Amino acid sequence: MSESDDSAVSAEVKAIADQVLRDTKIRVLMASTSVLTDQIAELTLRWQELSARIGHTGEKVGGIEKTLSDNNDLLVQMLDIIKAVRGGIKVLGWLGVLAKWVTAVAAAAGVVYAAYHLVVHGSVPPPTK
Repeated sequence: MSESDDSAVSAEVKAIADQVLRDTKIRVLMASTSVLTDQIAELTLRWQELSARIGHTGEKVGGIEKTLSDNNDLLVQMLDIIKAVRGGIKVLGWLGVLAKWVTAVAAAAGVVYAAYHLVVHGSVPPPTK
């Protein structure tokens, strides 16, 4: 074989090697594309699941807000009741003070009556029936 034959064979081998290299690169790219397509499909499914979860979470938050609103209304009513009870306790306190004074005045009147009866009649008044 001559040098020209060697260079022709060498060029042919080089061309075949280049073709094999290109085919290998194409197969790698095709495999990478397939993997990327699978990953995109998986990410899309996860995105849909997250969207559904977010929607469900929004519904839960709405329910919690309604419950808090209802509880707030109940707390306002309870606060009104407590304020009313405080007012009632103040009134009962005033009535208690008045009752103390009325009792003291009634006792004093009884003592004055007994003393008057003792002075006028000379004895303690008889018990009433």
